[in-house]
Amino acid sequence: MRKYDITALGEILIDFVPDGKDPVGDMRFIRKAGGAPLNVLVTAAKAGLNTAFIGRVGDDLLGDFL
Repeated sequence: MRKYDITALGEILIDFVPDGKDPVGDMRFIRKAGGAPLNVLVTAAKAGLNTAFIGRVGDDLLGDFL
């Protein structure tokens, strides 16, 4: 059995973060995985803890990104 220091149950979503402007002056955005449970796990993993996530991801373009 695998052991984890912390496990999160919840949503994972995509944040669209501003990334400057394109050549015609429109705002450009990049996608980043986010959501409170995921953010906690990323921070815990960076601190050296073993982490796990329990949730579901959609079967669409954004789900493929995640």
